[in-house]
Amino acid sequence: MNKLKWLWGNLQASFWFVPSLIVAGGIAFAVALIEADSTGSREWLARLASRPIASSHRHAEGTLSIITIGPTFASLVAASFDQIRESAKGNVAIMIRMLGALQTIAGLTAHPGRRQVLAEQVQWIAELAERTIESPHDRARFASRLARARAACDLP
Repeated sequence: MNKLKWLWGNLQASFWFVPSLIVAGGIAFAVALIEADSTGSREWLARLASRPIASSHRHAEGTLSIITIGPTFASLVAASFDQIRESAKGNVAIMIRMLGALQTIAGLTAHPGRRQVLAEQVQWIAELAERTIESPHDRARFASRLARARAACDLP
């Protein structure tokens, strides 16, 4: 027991103990974020794609009684993609990943209005890629994913 206390005391007194803990925590946090990104963001929007979102207009006995302020499918998609798209300038991997998410979500909804919202996001990503991707190889990779995303949104 004394040996264990002595070892613990020496470990805490080491200049490497705290930085090592910080690095280990950072690695664990990074792994958790990557896992959450790969499963969470697509899944909640994908689940939402086929669910009805209540109208903001509430009626009582056939008369409009209240108008609520709440999220719409368009506002949720914008909140999910706009900032990422704005930060993705020149980053082919992020643009391709966003197109993949939009393709997945489009495949889960038949609602024309929602497909239009997704198609607009696809178009904005395509415009960003046109302005910022320089490599012909990267442009070809992007074009392949773009064609699949457009097809999922029923775009030409």
